[in-house]
Amino acid sequence: MRRYFFQTFFLFLCSTALALTVEEAFEAGNQAYTRGENTLLEARNKGVDEKEPLLESAEKEFERALANFNSCLGQAESSALHFNMGNTYFKLGQLGRSIFHFRRSQELEPSSEESRANLRFVQNIAGLEIPASSLYEKTLARRSAGFWTFLFTIGFWVGAALLVFPRMFGSSGPVLPIVGIVVLLFSLIPAWAVLQSGRAKALAIILDNDTPLLVSPTEGSATATFLQGGDSVQLNLKKTHSDHLFVATVRGEEGWVPKVALGRVRE
Repeated sequence: MRRYFFQTFFLFLCSTALALTVEEAFEAGNQAYTRGENTLLEARNKGVDEKEPLLESAEKEFERALANFNSCLGQAESSALHFNMGNTYFKLGQLGRSIFHFRRSQELEPSSEESRANLRFVQNIAGLEIPASSLYEKTLARRSAGFWTFLFTIGFWVGAALLVFPRMFGSSGPVLPIVGIVVLLFSLIPAWAVLQSGRAKALAIILDNDTPLLVSPTEGSATATFLQGGDSVQLNLKKTHSDHLFVATVRGEEGWVPKVALGRVRE
């Protein structure tokens, strides 16, 4: 999978005192990732005895890359950073965490086809049950919630002004009020998109394999089943207990999961 390079916006976000620290850590992560990839390529043409130390060396480079990316994440985040972390976790064989970071990358930059493609690729590798894409995901999801909120706000107020105060625009006939009604009707599209995007607030990814889905959030609780890393779950944000959250899987299973085992798609 192609590595996603550092974006100008991310540099701007991390300006002033933190810029050099974050920039250097990000670049160090990129370099370590590249060394890991090159070492893997070298290992492909080696015999068993020579391949093992090369694979260990590559793993150390990917772990070094991840450490640098995590240090960036503690100070600022971007779609590019999560994309690189998704690639790195994939190389380390941690598919659940890879899926989470690609999904988070997509959340921060909905128009990114690379994030979407890599997410699907890893989900297929993991053998996950992927629900069919909704109409919203096929159409309007490639724009952020902020974009649709802005569009709805403009459409609503312009439509309302044309409908209620046509004389402000030098018209006393029915044309402008009719235009206002049409604009208001079209503003329902971004309003619907905002409502649909709000579902991401309750979306989370299971980070690791064999995560227990508990019957209750208490110590010694029975385990209903075990969840796979990369599974998507919906959170019941009104139902929490200490360090556990109540979730529902795409298969209809419900239960409690430790908070540390979940990656929230939208904070």
